[in-house]
Amino acid sequence: TLHWEEVLLNVVPAYIKGPLYAVISTDKASFTYAIHSGIPTLLGPGDSHDPEYSKFLQGTTLTDFQTSFALSKEYNLTFYPSEEIFSEFSTYSPLAVALGFTGVVFFSALVFFFYDYFVKHESHQRKTILE
Repeated sequence: TLHWEEVLLNVVPAYIKGPLYAVISTDKASFTYAIHSGIPTLLGPGDSHDPEYSKFLQGTTLTDFQTSFALSKEYNLTFYPSEEIFSEFSTYSPLAVALGFTGVVFFSALVFFFYDYFVKHESHQRKTILE
């Protein structure tokens, strides 16, 4: 038999404090574990994660090798974030950096167009004086 606590132990780094939900499932049953600071705790049978975070799932098949034994089970491991983890790692920094770089590009383009305009204007004035 598999001891899922041993399999899931230290899968998640200890610095992640909030619960990360791990759902281990077969075609007939599933069990949910909450992982706090790298230590899994069985919550019980079934899928007990918060459905609001289902779109952020990360999963894999643990036993997808081909076997000639017809009764082999296929285990699936799926991780779901919790509200605590999502709020800790969700940030607007990438958006702020992207907007900052976009602003720098637009400002640089604006400076170039002003420079180009004034150089053309000065050149036109000198040409008019010489004629």
